[in-house]
Amino acid sequence: MEIKFINHSGLIAYGNDVFLLIDPWTEGSSFNDGWDLLSPSGDINYTKLTHVWISHEHPDHFSVSDIKKVINENPDVIFLFQSTKDNRVADFIQKLGGYIICLSDNKPYHFNKTDFIRIIQCGSIDSLSIISIGGKTIVNMNDCIVGSELPKIKNAIENLKIDCLLTQFGYASFISNAEDARARKTASKKKLKQMAEQISFFSPEFVIPFASYVYFSHVENFYMNDMQTDIAEVASFIEARNAVPIILYPNDIFTFKRIDNTSAISRYKDDRMKLQPIHNNSRVDFKEIKLSAGRYCNRMIKFHTRIGIYFVLLLSKFYRAIGKVPFDELSIEISDLSKTVNFHILNGLSSYEGRNSADIVLSSDSLKYVFDFDWGWGTLMVNGRLSVKNKKSHILGNRVFLLSSLRNRGISVIKNPSILLDRKSRINDLEVLDLFTEKN
Repeated sequence: MEIKFINHSGLIAYGNDVFLLIDPWTEGSSFNDGWDLLSPSGDINYTKLTHVWISHEHPDHFSVSDIKKVINENPDVIFLFQSTKDNRVADFIQKLGGYIICLSDNKPYHFNKTDFIRIIQCGSIDSLSIISIGGKTIVNMNDCIVGSELPKIKNAIENLKIDCLLTQFGYASFISNAEDARARKTASKKKLKQMAEQISFFSPEFVIPFASYVYFSHVENFYMNDMQTDIAEVASFIEARNAVPIILYPNDIFTFKRIDNTSAISRYKDDRMKLQPIHNNSRVDFKEIKLSAGRYCNRMIKFHTRIGIYFVLLLSKFYRAIGKVPFDELSIEISDLSKTVNFHILNGLSSYEGRNSADIVLSSDSLKYVFDFDWGWGTLMVNGRLSVKNKKSHILGNRVFLLSSLRNRGISVIKNPSILLDRKSRINDLEVLDLFTEKN
C-alpha cells in the first residue's frame, strides 16, 4: 500500500489494483461559510479509482461537489458507506447515478482475496476504518471519539499489526467566545491527549495527523484560529511517544518509510501565515427569519407530534423547577439587526421582554440557517459563528434545538421520549472534547 494525501481528510490508499479514495473535499467552503481548506488540494486521477469510502456525512468528509465529480469522471467506481436506518446517503448517491454498497458494522469488505476494509460505527453518525492493502494495515480514525465501540475495535485488531494511524489533531467545533482563549488552548491540549491515547492503544509504527487542515474563515469566527494545534508541535508530540510522525502536504505520497517533515511543516506554516477571513454576513430581513421560525415549529410538530412537543414543555417545566436547564425556549440577539427576540419551540419568535442579556448572539443569516435546516444548529456548533452568555446558555441552545437534531437523525420524541433523559443522546453529532475513551 501507498498513500497519496489530497487534503484535510482526503487521501487515496492504493495497491494490488485497489485505488480507494477516502473522504474527498477538495474545494469550496463548508459548514455555512464557516470553514475553508488551509492549503490547495492535491490531484486526483479519477479514472484510476476503484472505490470511494465516506466515513460520515459531515460536509468536510461528504462533499457533494466532489461526489458529483467522482461519478461524472468515473461512473463505475464503487462507493462504500456504513449501513444506516434512513439510507439517506445511499439514496443520494444512487440518485446522482453512483453505485454504492452499504457496509455492515464491524464486518470486513474484501477488495480481493487478501485486501479489505472494515468499518466500525462510532456515535450516531461517524465511522472509523481498518484498511489492509498489500500487507500494510492502517487505522483511519478521522473524527471518531470512541466509547462503547472500544471492545469491537480490540477484537478487530487482535491479530493485526497496525502500521499506521491516521487521526485528527486540532479542535473542530465552537469552543468559546473570542475573549476566552484559555478554553481554546485547553481544547488543543485535549486533542493531543486524545492522540496520545490512540497511539498507546494501537501501537502504530507511523502516525499521520490529518483531518484538521482547515481554518475558521468567516469574520465572525476567525478568532477561533488563534489556539489551533501547531503541526510542528504535533510532530514532536508523536515522536516523543515512540511513533514516527508523517506530515503530508497535498500531493505528497507516503510509502511506509520515515520521511523528512521539514518541507511540509514549512509549507503549512506559510499557508497559515497568509490566512484572512474570506466570508462576511449576508443581512436577512427579520420578516424572513420569522417565517422560517414558523416553518421550523411546524416541521417539529408534524414530526414529533403536538403531544411530543407538550411532553418536552412539561419536562422543561419540571427541569426549571429543580434548577436544571430546560428544552423549551431561549433568548437570541440578532447582531446585525440590533434586535433581541425570544424563541419558543411551540410558539416561535416573539419580542424579548427580559432585562438580562440574550442567551446567544448571532447574525441574521446564521439564525435563518438554523431554522431552515434540521442540521442548522449542529452546523453552528461546528462553525462557531455565535457567542454565548455562559456555559448554561450554551447547553440551553443545544437543548432547545435538540428537536431538529433528532429529526435530522430520524428520531421522534413521541416514539422515544427517554431520548431527552439520555445524556449521550443530547450530545450533538459533532466533535466531543472528551478523550479517546470518553472519560471525563
